[in-house]
Amino acid sequence: PPLVLACLDETSATRALIERSRVFAVNILAQDQGALSERFATRRKEGDPHQFEGVAWDRAPTRSPILQGCHAFADCRVVAVHEGGDHRIYVGRVETLGADDGSTEPMLYHAGRYRPIGG
Repeated sequence: PPLVLACLDETSATRALIERSRVFAVNILAQDQGALSERFATRRKEGDPHQFEGVAWDRAPTRSPILQGCHAFADCRVVAVHEGGDHRIYVGRVETLGADDGSTEPMLYHAGRYRPIGG
């Protein structure tokens, strides 16, 4: 089966949510969603209602959040958890995949900035 892994800091509020729900989604953002990336990269307290405030999103079949306008997503169910220093490594079996209509390009963050995948 297709698998995805996510590595989360032990102190991450998202890690605690995954521990309880045993599901997660990976949202592959479009190139014009840099501000959204920054918003969700900011450390927040567990259950902070402001993280999603004003953000358009839907629920995947597992009930994980899928951000509207993203390039693609993978909705996953946790099948294994591994210790990784100060992180936990979650291996998720892909339950559902989705992508936009091809109208966006995916975003890549590398070496401190956003870059197009092809360049």
